[in-house]
Amino acid sequence: MELYKFCTFEANSLSILINQEVWFSKPADFNDPFDGDFNVSDKSTLDDFISISKKTLSLDECEQFKKEHCDSDGIIQSDVLSKYKDIVGVFKNIGVLCLTPRRDSVLMWSHYADEHKGFSIKFDIPDSVPCTDINYAIELPQHPLSFYYNICNANGFIKIQFTKHIDWQYENETRISVNGGNRLCSLPGKITEINFGCKMPENQKITISNLVKGLPYGDEVKLYNAVKNCNLALDFDLYKKKA
Repeated sequence: MELYKFCTFEANSLSILINQEVWFSKPADFNDPFDGDFNVSDKSTLDDFISISKKTLSLDECEQFKKEHCDSDGIIQSDVLSKYKDIVGVFKNIGVLCLTPRRDSVLMWSHYADEHKGFSIKFDIPDSVPCTDINYAIELPQHPLSFYYNICNANGFIKIQFTKHIDWQYENETRISVNGGNRLCSLPGKITEINFGCKMPENQKITISNLVKGLPYGDEVKLYNAVKNCNLALDFDLYKKKA
């Protein structure tokens, strides 16, 4: 999968090219105050409890549990599950890398690349890295606790879907998540392309082009200039260093 990260010209972004590491942020630090919120449904069943607690209950034990802890609809009393709800706090502190499949979104350049003075990086991400599209909606979905306990966690990556309000739909966002946020992690894939914003200073373009040459595969990375066109949109031309 090929996805773009929009960047400002600053230390963490340049570290992508210098150290081949990228910053995974905690959702709580993002500009959306609802980012990283999760709703836990109060309607957990005995099957949910068994999945969470990893208990093995006989038929008789199941019946006894229902009598003691479930209502007439088979829903477990909330106090029984209270000690298991800490898992939701874990997901509020994971790290995420925000990416998008488009390089030509004028709004994305404005909001995340220093008002077109920054740059974007395209990653070629292997299938082994789980990428999850944002769910855009008007309310948070409610999942039973077992949903959070059964989320895929492989090779340091967590496959979890975030929900954001439909007002953010223009971002067309895909995320990669890891345990623990606000830290540098290895790149999710090979860098194949750098795009310079249409307002980026030439000296910063030269700096980045020189850093790209230092990559083990630097000769394969293509550099482009974003250029305004008469349709109020962006085109991309191959970058040529000014003489």
